[in-house]
Amino acid sequence: MKNSEMISKDNKAVTYIRSIILIGLTLISAMFFFDEIPTNDYIGWSTLIIFWIFNYFFDVIENKKNGEKKSLILNFLLLAIGLGLLIWQSLSVLDF
Repeated sequence: MKNSEMISKDNKAVTYIRSIILIGLTLISAMFFFDEIPTNDYIGWSTLIIFWIFNYFFDVIENKKNGEKKSLILNFLLLAIGLGLLIWQSLSVLDF
């Protein structure tokens, strides 16, 4: 098997795993948004933020692999903003 064929198969596997994770997070978020308990909306927003974090995490890895420095910096900045939002929301729920 050639090296390029192995890379292609690895990229397909990563793409499938990425898609499964993102679809799962979307379904979990929708489940919490559309239930009857209004306090579960915080969990729905948290899962959307986690969706955002995973999406930009995979984009950062892909941009680093392809050598795209401007996109890498932008995606890393958006990843950091998502992590900050998740931490802020977690602390507001825990009432520290």
